[in-house]
Amino acid sequence: EDYLIKNNYYPSFNTNFKKVNLVEELGTYANPIEIKSKEDMLNIDSSKSYILTKDIDLSGVSIKAIGSYKEPFYGTFDGNGYTLSNITISSDVNTGYNSLFGYVNGSILNLKTTYKVDYVSSSKMTQYFGGIAAFIVKSYVDNCESNVDIKCDVNGGIIGGLIGYNEDSVILNSSVKGEITSNTKNNSCYIGGLLGVNETGSLKYSSSEININATGKDNLIAGGLIAKNNGIISDSYSICELKVS
Repeated sequence: EDYLIKNNYYPSFNTNFKKVNLVEELGTYANPIEIKSKEDMLNIDSSKSYILTKDIDLSGVSIKAIGSYKEPFYGTFDGNGYTLSNITISSDVNTGYNSLFGYVNGSILNLKTTYKVDYVSSSKMTQYFGGIAAFIVKSYVDNCESNVDIKCDVNGGIIGGLIGYNEDSVILNSSVKGEITSNTKNNSCYIGGLLGVNETGSLKYSSSEININATGKDNLIAGGLIAKNNGIISDSYSICELKVS
């Protein structure tokens, strides 16, 4: 049986044509919402997709992490080669996820950040830190850079210059520079120049040039590139001055 053809409609076997939607809904991967200001950054819907259209200085803005355990960031955030600078984290509102992106199950692309944290917490909850994201699951991170200055005093922490914790995600072509200084009070702490923990994820074509100064108990684990790895690392490197006590 032959298809019937009609302009702006899908081909059909009969006359019940379905019209082609030529414009994707705003906030989809194909038609992302433009980010043009600080205010736009404060009103991100974790289920939508976004694209930066300029460098944005976030000085004076206390960031609440985008995406939480209950409501992960599911969309795509395309930095478009631009920089989000002077990111500071608001204490006690992020339920442990202390980064621009908190809990991610989506994609972050082509983004540059400068990220500064001076964080003290007596919470028993493990605290996650990263220059791009705190915790990612089944996500995709490509061509991202971060310049970090992380200082934290917490009971337990998983800290990475780029990503705190990676589970079953792919990270490509990304890099980080800066300093991490931490003090932890219990036996659960992982500090990595690029990733704190790489759990069943993969890291390729990436680098870390970061100095780490960490104090804690006997099970404190630190590494110039990654502290704990159960995944795949290839074609990546670290230049690090590492002090652990």
